[in-house]
Amino acid sequence: MNTHRICIIGTLLLACHWAIAAQPANQKLSPFPGLRTQVIQGGVGSTLQEVSFDPAFTNLLNEPLEEKFNTQGIGGIDMTRVLVTRITRTSKMRHFVYFDPGASNDPVFILAEEATKKPIGYIEADHLLIPGNGFIYAIGRTNKNHVERRKYEIRDSKLEEVKQPFLFVGLESRANVPIVLTLEKNGSESVASIPKGERLLVVLSDGDHFLIKTNFGLLGWFKISGYREIPEIEGIYFDGD
Repeated sequence: MNTHRICIIGTLLLACHWAIAAQPANQKLSPFPGLRTQVIQGGVGSTLQEVSFDPAFTNLLNEPLEEKFNTQGIGGIDMTRVLVTRITRTSKMRHFVYFDPGASNDPVFILAEEATKKPIGYIEADHLLIPGNGFIYAIGRTNKNHVERRKYEIRDSKLEEVKQPFLFVGLESRANVPIVLTLEKNGSESVASIPKGERLLVVLSDGDHFLIKTNFGLLGWFKISGYREIPEIEGIYFDGD
């Protein structure tokens, strides 16, 4: 490769680096452009509850329900019928989305068929996204160890989660205590040690086990101990009661 081409490639890479670095920290690239986001009335806790939808085939309702909604054990007395929409934009079937703040700051979204008002399932989340592609996406931090992203679909009139091998975390953080990373989730063979105060990257989770990347780039597993006044890893703790 000649010197001229090397200089051009180097300049382009540097320009891309500065372009990415110049983006505002709070700027989010939406995977579903064109959706409208509505803050839920009667939300709970320190985290906003929201629902995002395509206004082309969605009717926003925001109707409080005075009586207990018959959800076969799902739902309470302070529920809101948030909207009615199509899960698949080309389908004739529509579904209601209800929101229940829960008895103790336990937000949950409930889906029900419009025609029968029969509930088909619920999603514990802070943010529900319905882009019209046949799936429902959820983002949640309440009652969880970290922000979780999950995907759902309707199979045989039941709401089912689309399983993932792990849950993505992607949190740049630091160790609040000395941490030992292991080769296996429940193993004792050490991969690396992270001293208190050192930066790290939480890559993904599998229950209470987290895959951690050190500053050098080594990967290993660490299991959090659960309820602690100060979490072992900054930002990784159970946010609930």
